[in-house]
Amino acid sequence: MIDNGQAFALATVWPVSTITYHARMTYPRAHLIDPNGGAYHLYTRCVRRAFLCGTDAQTGASFDHRKQWLEDRVLELADLFPVDIYGFAVMSNHYHLVLRIHP
Repeated sequence: MIDNGQAFALATVWPVSTITYHARMTYPRAHLIDPNGGAYHLYTRCVRRAFLCGTDAQTGASFDHRKQWLEDRVLELADLFPVDIYGFAVMSNHYHLVLRIHP
């Protein structure tokens, strides 16, 4: 399970129009983010085989409440920044966001 919230270390941002088989390559952020705005697919995953949600096999503790916490937090932050959330999905060890950034 998450170790004091430190499990999220890997994040990737991709303009929706450029999602291809090259999704594992790295690019400078200046080449990925359009200053005039655009739609983006973002995903973040846990490291060290940690899990964000689900039931811990060793302790039996359920961490499914984190899905609601993450949804609430994403929507709260979307109100603070010039973005529209098009959709998101929360999985057991990662999540996806599709959003539009406004200039």
